[in-house]
Amino acid sequence: MIKIAYQRITCNLIAIIALAALSSGCTVFGGNQRQHDEAAALYQQAMTAREDGQLEASLAHLDTLLSDYPNTPQGQQAMLEKAYTHYHLKNYHLTIEQTSIWLKQGSEADTPERAYARFLRAEAARALWNADTSSPRKTSLARQAFAYYRKVVEHHPESKEVKSAFQRMQQLRRDLAAEELRRARDDMQAGDFATAAERAAWVAEQYRGVRHAADALALQAEALENLNRDREAAATLRMLQILYPDHPAVE
Repeated sequence: MIKIAYQRITCNLIAIIALAALSSGCTVFGGNQRQHDEAAALYQQAMTAREDGQLEASLAHLDTLLSDYPNTPQGQQAMLEKAYTHYHLKNYHLTIEQTSIWLKQGSEADTPERAYARFLRAEAARALWNADTSSPRKTSLARQAFAYYRKVVEHHPESKEVKSAFQRMQQLRRDLAAEELRRARDDMQAGDFATAAERAAWVAEQYRGVRHAADALALQAEALENLNRDREAAATLRMLQILYPDHPAVE
């Protein structure tokens, strides 16, 4: 999945670099021609270093752009380029931090560059979720990534990133449902049938349409049976039969 993300982001990055290159022949924002030329040279050095895999060297050039030439087109682009470079370095927290700062500082117009920045931020958040090996997993990471992808969909419905954003959101819903179901099963195994039933009911309600919702209903019915709440268990099984007639728990 990360490989696909790199391919998508790289395509957007090429477009951004092209815009920066075109701007090199235009009037310098708040600086003289010498500053403009030096900034353009630094930007090119940063991009070349990154393409050669010299990511730390690329970051150093971008830091110089930010500090010495902040009012040039290249300087204004440097933070976003740093965020992308940190993404390559798997410094996902820094990617999120820098894209967020860039989005706050820039124009409110929903430009392709802002769509790219929001998508990059969401990809970094999803990478943090995918890398989480804690038990139980930190579902807040998945929810944060989902919220970031939703920003892409809401603000950039016509962007190149929106299809991928939708796909990532659906996968995150499946991930969240699976994690909550796993916790319900742990409750069940520990003999906490009341908590298992409550958690399973929540999964079935919140994640309708996701395959884990059917398993949640089956688990809810089993937990209710263990609590001797046979009428509720039977009603839950009927609901399972109506919604998911092919589930193995349906007789």
